[in-house]
Amino acid sequence: MARTAQNGRPNPSPYQWRQREYSDHQGNPVIRGKVSRAQSFDAPEGKEKYSIQIYSKTPIQPADFESLYEYLSPSLDDYIFIELYTSTQNDAFACVDHQRREIAHRKRLYADSEQPSNSFPPLILTFNPNASSSGHVDDPEPNYDTGTCLLLTSDSYRAGGDREKRNQLGTGPLFIHFTRKFPSQVQEIDLVDRVDFDELDDLPSFAEYGTEVLPEATDIDVKFYKDQREMYQYVQAMLSSLQTQRTGDGEWELDYGIDDPFSEQTTWDSQQVRRILDEQRSEALGSVSTDTLSVTQGPQDIGITVKNHSSEESDLQYVIFVQFLAEIPDSELLEITGRLFTAHVLSILDSEKTVRFDFRTSGASLSSILPFPKNITVGALYSSETGSKRRIAPLQPHDVELPSVICEEFAVVLDRPAFITEPGVLFLINNIRPGHDSHRHRTIAQVRRSAGMPEVARRLAMLALKENRGLKPKRKVTKEECMSLLGLTLEQYQSALFGPSRW
Repeated sequence: MARTAQNGRPNPSPYQWRQREYSDHQGNPVIRGKVSRAQSFDAPEGKEKYSIQIYSKTPIQPADFESLYEYLSPSLDDYIFIELYTSTQNDAFACVDHQRREIAHRKRLYADSEQPSNSFPPLILTFNPNASSSGHVDDPEPNYDTGTCLLLTSDSYRAGGDREKRNQLGTGPLFIHFTRKFPSQVQEIDLVDRVDFDELDDLPSFAEYGTEVLPEATDIDVKFYKDQREMYQYVQAMLSSLQTQRTGDGEWELDYGIDDPFSEQTTWDSQQVRRILDEQRSEALGSVSTDTLSVTQGPQDIGITVKNHSSEESDLQYVIFVQFLAEIPDSELLEITGRLFTAHVLSILDSEKTVRFDFRTSGASLSSILPFPKNITVGALYSSETGSKRRIAPLQPHDVELPSVICEEFAVVLDRPAFITEPGVLFLINNIRPGHDSHRHRTIAQVRRSAGMPEVARRLAMLALKENRGLKPKRKVTKEECMSLLGLTLEQYQSALFGPSRW
């Protein structure tokens, strides 16, 4: 081994691209690598363990691995790993589906082995975007549900460290945040998932104006950054929300969610679906009977259309995908589902609203819904003060005002047969565009899970506009809920508002 003349110590290994390869849950190769010295790669410590999960729409050649690394982290040598999945994915929803299964696969490998092998892929880190940034919370409640990955959408990564060239080569990656649990495992929506912590952290503002309890929790959020020249800043911001936990000796370490209960995707056969739907029917409100609804063959003989009137125009028009029937080609179950959902929504609204709901089965993945059907304009019919009419849908998370974004791709998804008694209704919003000049970054797609059927009915009818509530939300966080969410005692809460007591 070579030694320096000055001190006789071994020369440090050079900075260079290093990698290892293993298989994902489908048997496809995954490349884990970084530009680093050997020590940082073989025995990383602290931030050297950080990693980013990366997907691509097209295959990435081995010759481009180092350029990709420099594109994401030009000043972070020895700092982060990238895990590159060689199986290509077409969209953000496909990435989330693969990532959830990969997380479960790796956790199962370690749980089933008394002595994990060095050949095992590493566990995937958790993120906690709800961690308090104000310093009010010293030990935030662990939130194991959140994962993050990137989807490369063009060849711009080939520019590597050449920041000025990146935007010329194509669009930047999508930053995807998602709940790590399989959807069918979500039995209730916690308050912590329905609150904007940026608002809650500002206690003086909270005390004066309050904070809305959102009608939905975000299941998937996809962001796009227009300017790629500062890509490393976006990556650093993402890594700043990595989850940590305190060890037995009081030290902090990265959290891989290993103590979180195992999550498995639930599927149902036709008998189970029929039984659950019968149970849901007994739980449903009864002011509108399912027998009063008309059911016809859907557009292009796909699915069914459920209406409560015979006129051409409807107050509410939506396309609803029944995901839990993905593997069950049973038209009778689709009709039972369509009648039950429609009758329950109308019973909750308790009004003379006319509706047209087009029900379709989808694949097991949300990706199967894309591209959206274009046969009807979805939304609630809204009349402005000038008398003009247009359709609006719950595109934004706040239930207080007209949407300020533009999006023609909105769908309702039922992901379980127990959609009345459990939070089984999703809003899928794709290709979101701002209603004005594009920001530096923006959300381009979201999947939000409704807290329950009352919230679903209210949002589909866009009742906040009818009530003319302005910026006054339907429900706000109470002071007691705020203290609980931030982990504050009454004394700490008052001190944050008014300063330390003089007595």
